[in-house]
Amino acid sequence: MRALFSNAALWVPLSVAFGVQLYKLLADWVQTGHLNVRVLAQAGGMPSSHSAMVASLATVVGYQNGLDSPLFAVAMVLAIVVMYDARGVRQESGKQARVLNELMRTFLSGHPITDAELKELVGHTTVQVIAGCLIGVIYSLAYLILRLALKALNFYELYLINRLSNRRPCAMIGRIRRISVESPLS
Repeated sequence: MRALFSNAALWVPLSVAFGVQLYKLLADWVQTGHLNVRVLAQAGGMPSSHSAMVASLATVVGYQNGLDSPLFAVAMVLAIVVMYDARGVRQESGKQARVLNELMRTFLSGHPITDAELKELVGHTTVQVIAGCLIGVIYSLAYLILRLALKALNFYELYLINRLSNRRPCAMIGRIRRISVESPLS
């Protein structure tokens, strides 16, 4: 269970996607003046949380497994497909929904088939996809750099403890190896 909770390739992309959706909620609240929690589950808007999530996944997997690994290749292809879909296919379906809604209003005024309109904001513009991608990469790199810095501080702290307690260097090296193997940051 500990391995699941320390899996950076899972939690970093999920956290960046949630953070982007939270930003959209706050931006909508400032813009409209009322808090609409449904924004958290809506697709579309600036920036793309899907792009942020898959870019983050590719960044973490590339860092952990190397840019020449098959896992990175799979993560990168997934990211490209998701971003292409968000920009192309989903945006086009949103444009079609807009046209169909207008046709319904124009030709069926007074005789509606249904009260529900098609959802028009489904996809993303190129700028929204690029912004989401950049947010995902920057967020992931910040996390990975912070994790490395904390690990380095941990080793430095162990070094200071060793110097202050006058332990033998060999005993200290064994302790550092144990911590680096057991550390949830590795």
